[in-house]
Amino acid sequence: GITSPVTVFIIPQNKDLEIESSFADENFKGRAVSYQNSNVVIIADENEKLNKWQENVESNIRWST
Repeated sequence: GITSPVTVFIIPQNKDLEIESSFADENFKGRAVSYQNSNVVIIADENEKLNKWQENVESNIRWST
């Protein structure tokens, strides 16, 4: 990232696992986005622009069918 490392998790969708679409605390913020059969979770410090990282994920990951 620009100000610190950014972590991206790809988590298979599971009916027993509920993921919040956005979350934050005093140091970090995150966003979860659903794609096909997976959730992508992006976590960064409060100064990072999560929209940019979401765009990078969307343009660089190719989902298999």
